[in-house]
Amino acid sequence: EQFGNLRSSLPFWDGLPALAEEATGAPLARALLALLVDVGPGTASLRASFYDAFTERMCTQYLGTLRAWAELHGIALSGHEVLGHVGSWNPGASFSSWDLRTNFGLDHFRVDGYRHITGVDAQDCVAQLSTKLGDSVARSHGRSGCIVEQYMLTEPGGESAFAGHWGLSLEELRAQAIRLHLLGARQFLFHGFYQTDGNGDDFTRLRNPRFDFAPGINFEPWWSYHRQFADESGRLSVFLDGAAPICEVALFYPLRTAWAEGAGHSWGQHLAFWAQYLAEHGFGYHLVDEAELQAAEIVDGQLVLGDRRYRSLVLPSVTTLRDEQHARVLATFAAAGGHLVATGDIPRALQTGSASALAGVWEAVSGSERYRHLSRAPTADDACDLLAGIRRTHPHIELVAVGDQRAGGAPEGDGEPNAGTEPDAAAGPIWQWIGQDEDAWRVVLFNDSRRTRTAWLVLPFEHGVAERWLPEDGDRLPWARLGGQGRRAPVKLRPMELCCFRVRPVRGSEELAPAGAEESPSVESVTVLEHGWTLELPDAAPTPVAVDRGWEQQGFSRFSGVGRYRTTVELERPFGATLVLPAVHCAAEVRWNGTSLGRRGWSPYEFTVPESVLVEGDNEVEVSVASSAANRYFGGTPFDPGPVPSGLAAPPVLHLRRPS
Repeated sequence: EQFGNLRSSLPFWDGLPALAEEATGAPLARALLALLVDVGPGTASLRASFYDAFTERMCTQYLGTLRAWAELHGIALSGHEVLGHVGSWNPGASFSSWDLRTNFGLDHFRVDGYRHITGVDAQDCVAQLSTKLGDSVARSHGRSGCIVEQYMLTEPGGESAFAGHWGLSLEELRAQAIRLHLLGARQFLFHGFYQTDGNGDDFTRLRNPRFDFAPGINFEPWWSYHRQFADESGRLSVFLDGAAPICEVALFYPLRTAWAEGAGHSWGQHLAFWAQYLAEHGFGYHLVDEAELQAAEIVDGQLVLGDRRYRSLVLPSVTTLRDEQHARVLATFAAAGGHLVATGDIPRALQTGSASALAGVWEAVSGSERYRHLSRAPTADDACDLLAGIRRTHPHIELVAVGDQRAGGAPEGDGEPNAGTEPDAAAGPIWQWIGQDEDAWRVVLFNDSRRTRTAWLVLPFEHGVAERWLPEDGDRLPWARLGGQGRRAPVKLRPMELCCFRVRPVRGSEELAPAGAEESPSVESVTVLEHGWTLELPDAAPTPVAVDRGWEQQGFSRFSGVGRYRTTVELERPFGATLVLPAVHCAAEVRWNGTSLGRRGWSPYEFTVPESVLVEGDNEVEVSVASSAANRYFGGTPFDPGPVPSGLAAPPVLHLRRPS
């Protein structure tokens, strides 16, 4: 009846009593009672011992059977278990009414040992733990990366779970894919590709495909733009795969603490904090379990796992370890100069062994010069202080306040200050990923915002050069010198820009293009194209509309599809121009005098207008906008969030250039 520490019923089989007694060394009644309530000093040991044996039996009987069948038939086994952290950084935030110790015991590392390819879920368009943990468990078994299946639970702000997010834009989907790639996803799959868009008269969630983890992206009006996103995603994955990621911090996965304490303990909140903080601040990290710690070498104060070397190990409110030998690994690491950080609780129990033996080992740990402990939940400032000993011996970016002389000043940019070395919360983080290939560092930056951002690229060497890779089309730019001050090079990222490049020191006397500031075309005039627009929808005559708000506010609240805006622009001396669409919902193609200027599915919606298509006098401008499907499929249903913005929501702006 969900009483006590165990909140879900245990699967039962005839051999469970014998397994419980053999694993715990206690009578069945005491072993089972310990799962529900505190039975004294041995409670943690009894629980950990039981769940260890229970999880092993579940994995061998179920996953072992699947693996054997797959190998017999020559196919690879993938898939994922129930992920209590899907959509979150906290391993216990999702499926909170279930106790996942009864479902493969939260032992993601053990589960992955049965798979040939790691698979995870991701929920909604937010950064989360799933791909980072997926990549981590894959690396523990000699692989790397994972397949991620992305799904949507509900419209942002919606209250009806499973009704989905038909208002999904391609910009949202692309941003999510990039986040997850940088967190460990090798391949991005979308959950909803529908054979049918369902029945409009049936509002039953999960029965009608319209309200079953929607959208079916092939029924989105912007679907024809999807290929651009898919190609970019593939190129990014290849770029990441060509280098080994940096390894600075090992984040301990406290499995036995989860077994002993249950979902209500603080280990989940501490692990969530560290996983998110390290990701958003650009630290290279992986989650590791006790088996990896036991197998690791400790060299020069670093935890060495194959080709991974970690300078720091973080324990997120860990109370229970496997045995004294595993505790001594932590003591050895700290004594060798390793940077050991503990927040929240500290180890006080062993699955096998006495608490007094652990106390003796931990006394040695706490006396180490490099050991740091914070008894409460950390803040970002705390984390910055606790990791102060980690040396950045690789390229990385720093956001610094404009004019902050303590940090050496900031790059010239848009004049908008950034909050010290912290990501600008209002704008969203600049995600960064750093890896190393045979002869250069690989750097990926993603500006997860709709505003221009500036930062420093901090290098571990003087006189750097960079080779830019263009994920939008696969081209590479020649190696060129980096500008800046000393080991700092300025980086300016446009809205939603994904930037991939390789950096290395200058080699001898090699001749390269000199560093130069990014040149902006000389602008003669800026014209806001606010008036004279018509909107043509399928099977309807052109209608005069305003372009400072979407068509959903102008009599077309239920229309989802492609609308064509048209106007005429009179020019006197055309020498080339740029057309900027400040607000688009969701994807746009621009034609100028009948010639396509390109298609964009995400910010910035900027289109170069070559001199060859401009004429003196009247120029015909057409902007075709593909909306989301929200107003069609949610309108008039119990899940209707109100009209979702569609079409142009701000007047286009024309930047005319002077002759060169």
